[in-house]
Amino acid sequence: MSDSVIIILGLISVQCCAIVFSIYSVEKAIKKSKEEMLSKIDELNKNILELEFQKNNVS
Repeated sequence: MSDSVIIILGLISVQCCAIVFSIYSVEKAIKKSKEEMLSKIDELNKNILELEFQKNNVS
């Protein structure tokens, strides 16, 4: 193989690695956002339960 073919294959390999890393980073960011959202939902549910409990005790 000529040097130019080897260089092109090397560049393609680097691009493939960059794409895989980008996909991994996006998946990691989505997972983190999902965990944060679920945590906030849990917190809201706890607040709702506390408010319902307070409402029932006042009545």
